[in-house]
Amino acid sequence: MKIDLLFDQSVFVSNAIQGVLQEGAIAAGLTALMMLIFLGSWRSMLVVMVAIPLSIMTSIAVLAALGQTINTMTLGGLALAVGILVDDSTVTIENTHRLLEEGTEFDEAVLEGAAGIAVRH
Repeated sequence: MKIDLLFDQSVFVSNAIQGVLQEGAIAAGLTALMMLIFLGSWRSMLVVMVAIPLSIMTSIAVLAALGQTINTMTLGGLALAVGILVDDSTVTIENTHRLLEEGTEFDEAVLEGAAGIAVRH
């Protein structure tokens, strides 16, 4: 009896992991650059640069804790979530920054800025 390797799925998963990491880095960098250029805020830029990679690592840690594997389906979902995270973080930070410039208290500006993306029923 001879056993041969017919198909190696790990190549596709490794490529997908590289793709998600690369797209996450590009998304974080471009979003941070946009915050710096349009809002002129180093603080907002640092928030974005930390939040996006931290959320990806947290998602992977939760998947591992739940005993889930990293495959092309989970990486596809993670890539979609990164896109949503970038959009939501941009809107939230812009809303909060605008409210702070209008003289709103910090706590109120953060709550109102986040409410701009919250779904109300």
